[in-house]
Amino acid sequence: MVATLVKMTHASSDRELQELYFSIYDQREAAGFMLLCNSFKKDHIPLLQSALVSNMVLDCRDELDQFIEGLRTHNVLTLVREEKLCCLLAVGSLQSPLLMKEVCLTSSTVRISTGRLTRKLASCL
Repeated sequence: MVATLVKMTHASSDRELQELYFSIYDQREAAGFMLLCNSFKKDHIPLLQSALVSNMVLDCRDELDQFIEGLRTHNVLTLVREEKLCCLLAVGSLQSPLLMKEVCLTSSTVRISTGRLTRKLASCL
């Protein structure tokens, strides 16, 4: 799916773009993004990406909640929030690891903020 989204940004014609859009029907339907194929334009790509990412995060909400609850179990989450515990969090897209104090976890938000990067996921959970 990621490869298809990249191809969409480089599509040279509306027809090529619309064919790529049609090819991910199941994923966009699951995300609730139902725009007619012949109406889809490059301006819609960021909206489609947002809907797909939100859907993926919503699909793993239980796991994220379980992870946060696990951190709460032995007061690890409190230590992290108070910045008394600095441990490394490996994030695949980063060149270097993050310190845990750079990660803000709540039941509705996962936010990673550093000088290198600011990402906010699941803000609408």
